Amino acid sequence: MKKPPSPSSMIASQLLHEASQDIERLSLEIEKGHRVDYCPLSLEPEFGHIMHNLCLAWHYMWLSDTQLKELSEEDLGAMMTRVPNFHNELTLMETDE
Repeated sequence: MKKPPSPSSMIASQLLHEASQDIERLSLEIEKGHRVDYCPLSLEPEFGHIMHNLCLAWHYMWLSDTQLKELSEEDLGAMMTRVPNFHNELTLMETDE
């Protein structure tokens, strides 16, 4: 018998769903030409929100129920900005123009 998903995996699922919706909305705007003339930094809020949701989803997947209950605002802030570097292939870059 399959066990029910943990509370932290349910949060991760919701975050992934939100990121998916944001990506779909943004891609449609870009496809329609609504965002192509903007400077790169104008897309920063949307991309930042998507990245935060993806990072949070990754970290929530591995939290135990106890860790979830003990999660502080400081922990949450750190999780939003800790990007998993799969296979050492990712590099953060500055977004200044």
